Amino acid sequence: MEVMGQQQVGALLEAALGDWVDFWFVPTPKPFVIYADHDEYTTFFASLKSNLNGVIEPLLKQGFKAVDYERNL
Repeated sequence: MEVMGQQQVGALLEAALGDWVDFWFVPTPKPFVIYADHDEYTTFFASLKSNLNGVIEPLLKQGFKAVDYERNL
């Protein structure tokens, strides 16, 4: 599925993260990629640490927790 705009992206992520489905989220441009799974883990991939920090730091400030989880893809 392809969506455009902050409101549509937000609605898509809310629906996908609210259900127990495996999915990839690939924004354009691709500073990071998200993989979420049915076990309720979400993994962020980025080619640059600064791109990853731009996503992770706001989530941590909102109370999300980082876990030590090894994903086997």
